[in-house]
Amino acid sequence: FGQKMKIKIDNKIPYIDYFTRNLNNDIDFFDDQSFNIESVKDESIVIVRSTYNTHNLNVPSCVKLICSVSAGEDHIDKKQLKEKRIPFSFSTGANASAVAEYFFSCLAILLENKEYSFKDDKTLVIGNGNIGSKVYETLSAFNFNVDVFDPFKFSSIQDLNDLDAYKIITLHIPLTLDSEYPTKDLINENFLKKMRKNSILINTSRGGVVSEKDFLNQNKVRIISDVFKNEPNINMNYHDKSYIGTPHIAGHSQFARYQMTKMAFAKIYDFLGLNVPKFDPLETIPFKKFNLPKFKKDIDNYGFPVDLILGTYNPILDKFDTECFKEFRDNYNNRAGFAQRAICHSDQGNYDLLIQQLGFKIK
Repeated sequence: FGQKMKIKIDNKIPYIDYFTRNLNNDIDFFDDQSFNIESVKDESIVIVRSTYNTHNLNVPSCVKLICSVSAGEDHIDKKQLKEKRIPFSFSTGANASAVAEYFFSCLAILLENKEYSFKDDKTLVIGNGNIGSKVYETLSAFNFNVDVFDPFKFSSIQDLNDLDAYKIITLHIPLTLDSEYPTKDLINENFLKKMRKNSILINTSRGGVVSEKDFLNQNKVRIISDVFKNEPNINMNYHDKSYIGTPHIAGHSQFARYQMTKMAFAKIYDFLGLNVPKFDPLETIPFKKFNLPKFKKDIDNYGFPVDLILGTYNPILDKFDTECFKEFRDNYNNRAGFAQRAICHSDQGNYDLLIQQLGFKIK
């Protein structure tokens, strides 16, 4: 059963040579733009990214497992697969650290540009899952004024009515249409009207949670957006109106992408009845000399280690032209995550704990 099963893999999934080296199965690589899952004839495991949408496709019963190397799930028609008893899996939570890092880098930019004051302004985190909880806990550790709202988990506020209180609202929610609390177009005309003038939305979740039409019809709120409707053929006007716009790469640090692929292949080995190998971790990258005086100065001025964070990752460097969305994203492989950065430092104080709270390693 195990070796006869074919494995079909999106050729843009990172680290696949490493994770398939102990498999004796026939392995076919495909391009997500030309692959047609309806044409699969042999018993197969199919491994996709969030770029491949199975809605409106008739997945054949010879597909025995679909693994999506993604945290998002809205591109997979789970209802159809359940009806056909085809199992599926996602790399849920594996990119949480990278998306949180993206938020911290955006916050560092806003602090440095004096768009946000840690003494006077307040942040709202919508969604208290793998990513939102990391953002909320880290901002709390740095003594930022922060609230979190999630109808299914711990919330520090009861509802989303008093939005005028927040300078930053950051979204960490799935795209849902038929749940008890649907998130499609959650950020609509009514939501935007409640927000403070010159406040900033940060969307790293899914494009569909923001009504792009409603956003374009107002000039009160600005947005940092890593996700868009109709990717990769996105709305140029919406992209151009973004304070910072990046091509759905918030979760794509090397560390996160490695973890996501690792999670998918652990599922595949188990599905094939094979022992899951002990996969090596990614090597850490020595950090440039840690500047403790600058760190302390940034904490005093901004409440946050702006230089440390932007010296590690600056989202402004990932600006893109709309027509290059897919090419940029497909070839985005070089960003080191905070967890890959080993900082040689110890001050026997609270700074080490704060540095580790951000995700960095201390040597």
